Amino acid sequence: MSTATDVKYIVRDPDVYGGKPCIEGHRVAVHDIALARYFHGYTPEEIVSEAYPTLTLAQVYAALLYYQDHKDEIDREIAEDAAEITARAQADSSPLARKIRRAMIERKERLGE
Repeated sequence: MSTATDVKYIVRDPDVYGGKPCIEGHRVAVHDIALARYFHGYTPEEIVSEAYPTLTLAQVYAALLYYQDHKDEIDREIAEDAAEITARAQADSSPLARKIRRAMIERKERLGE
């Protein structure tokens, strides 16, 4: 059962992303919209047309408003998700994962990083 937040279109549902704020009726978290806008540089219109075509512009602006009003919380979610992805990637010892890590090391060496 979803619970409304202080921003229209943004709800929390314990069954969706563990209760993180999401766009009502969609499995799109506020932090997904924040990543698209502030970390990948998409405009709200690009978010709707390219990244999340099932959303309306009003829903994207609502997510951005929620992000601005709860920036510390959402930034913490983003950092936690990134850390979890990194930990899973480092724990993956499959042949493909080893090959990708080796290619990344070689690329960094070629680029002098």
